[in-house]
Amino acid sequence: MSGQEITDINVWPQKFTDKLGWILHLPTKTDYTTSLWYVLSLIQILVNWLLWILAFVAIIYMLYCGFLVLSSGSDDKNASKGKKWISTAAIALAWIGISWLVISAMIWFIDLISNK
Repeated sequence: MSGQEITDINVWPQKFTDKLGWILHLPTKTDYTTSLWYVLSLIQILVNWLLWILAFVAIIYMLYCGFLVLSSGSDDKNASKGKKWISTAAIALAWIGISWLVISAMIWFIDLISNK
């Protein structure tokens, strides 16, 4: 932590979250009028991170399956298995995108209703 030694254990979490705040985009409780919105914001951040991780795994899976197809040579069994898995990963990516859209729309709609 930039060369400073932290001697008080109660100071560490604040310094740690200050460093990670730009990565996680953690909200502060003063940003929201009620604790409900703070919890909804944390849920949205958690869901977004989970969906990004799942999308990353699906893309890595697609790359692996593409490697199977390219390296199958004359083995039609590996080529067809790789093509099938690529389409499965593409469907998973589509579901990830749809779920992100639905969750974001729900939170936007709740925000729209509550601000009337």
